[in-house]
Amino acid sequence: MKTEDIVTWQKAKEFSNEIHKMDIENKDFEKLIREASLNIAIHISKGFERVINSEFLKHLYLAQENCSEVKTLMYKAYELNYIDDEQKEKLFEKSEEVNKLIGGFIKHIRNKMSSNNREE
Repeated sequence: MKTEDIVTWQKAKEFSNEIHKMDIENKDFEKLIREASLNIAIHISKGFERVINSEFLKHLYLAQENCSEVKTLMYKAYELNYIDDEQKEKLFEKSEEVNKLIGGFIKHIRNKMSSNNREE
């Protein structure tokens, strides 16, 4: 299996692509939200390359943190009128989808670690 096969990574990348399509007049803000969105997929990829499940989990938690960061930045973008209602709803929906997928992945890895400990 490769990183590219992971649905969670694919959805995180798609979400980042949507964020990158935004044209925000405040370029510093634009850079901040773009970097945070890209880091979601980056952490999933980095974690997947780790051999130790606890290291993978660490990166999945970081991906979740980045997802929360993007969500907060999206709220701010909406409050500052950088994005409209339609964009906000679309992006929030995608952000929730990615966050749930990461949460499911975390649960899967934790269960796997738990069952491995019982076997020893």
